[in-house]
Amino acid sequence: MCNILRKIALATIVLIANGLGANAEETDTVKTFVPMGSYTADLVTNMAGGIKTGARYIGYATLGVEINPWRNGRFTFAAGSAHGGCPTDDLVGDLQCINNNENGNRPIFLLYAKYSHTIGNVEITAGIQDMTDVYGFCETSENFLNLAFYTNPVFYNTSFPTAPNTSLGVNLSWSLSDALTWHNGIFNGGEIDDDDDNKYNLKHKLNKSKGYVTISELQFSPTENATFKLGGFYHTGVENWGVYGSIGGQLWQTGDRHIDAFVSGAFSSRKEDQVTASLTAGATLTSLLSGEGKDCLGLGLATAAPVGKAWETAIELNYRYQFNDYLYLSPDLQYIINPAGTEGAKDALVGTIRLGFEF
Repeated sequence: MCNILRKIALATIVLIANGLGANAEETDTVKTFVPMGSYTADLVTNMAGGIKTGARYIGYATLGVEINPWRNGRFTFAAGSAHGGCPTDDLVGDLQCINNNENGNRPIFLLYAKYSHTIGNVEITAGIQDMTDVYGFCETSENFLNLAFYTNPVFYNTSFPTAPNTSLGVNLSWSLSDALTWHNGIFNGGEIDDDDDNKYNLKHKLNKSKGYVTISELQFSPTENATFKLGGFYHTGVENWGVYGSIGGQLWQTGDRHIDAFVSGAFSSRKEDQVTASLTAGATLTSLLSGEGKDCLGLGLATAAPVGKAWETAIELNYRYQFNDYLYLSPDLQYIINPAGTEGAKDALVGTIRLGFEF
């Protein structure tokens, strides 16, 4: 395991060195320092069903910087902070997780410490990173709050690197044409979580018995308004594989008003896994009220099949209004059918008010 990642890291360094030599004339022409950050404040209320009714506050912040020391290279460093309650575990009892920023209390942790370099039509990224930034994500569903619309539920079966436990990895993205991109990655599949005294996400050990995740995804965009994705992964530690795919794109447009839709599905190989299959689908209407692309109404469905239990289904109605380049408001309503994470939990009705700031 260690030898494999060392060889990949060495090959990455050689490729980057060659790229620097090939672009020596451009090295001194571009230098940028770009700060980035965000904060979301969520008030989540379980109004009926689930484990019990009640409300929880969730706060999630990120702060980082991108540094471009030369034209084809980019360093990314970022930290995160999470605080507040866990309504999924305490109130609802669902499996798919009703809030994509629910991380418990983690005062500060490392999100990114990575370097990306472009050589021709290939981009290589190495370091501490989030696998779901590239894999298994459908951009059309990004406004929804349920985690299933952001991270494919079959990934829950393996120890995969995502916030707050991002991890070591090497990713290669190859633009085969203007429409076709092929992503390939290998990531540490045995990251240490906060229960192992890694609350700052600074400890990263390579463990052969825990293994690593290899993943590959083809992304095809025949037009700027349609994207098809097909991927598969294998985790050497638990000897588990899975496949997934998604379609997202624009169905209709007039002026700034348009309707977009998406559907994604996945299957995992092992019957004893937590989730063996999943399906998400939905549609969004942009410029419902503003007429200037400032607001978006979305209706989505996310369903997953846990072993030995009935399918859990989340129906979500989401609205987002963008006040300016930095501030937005997003009220959200979810109805959870068969919360499969907790035995005996009843169908739940959950409301969320999210206020977000980003730059």
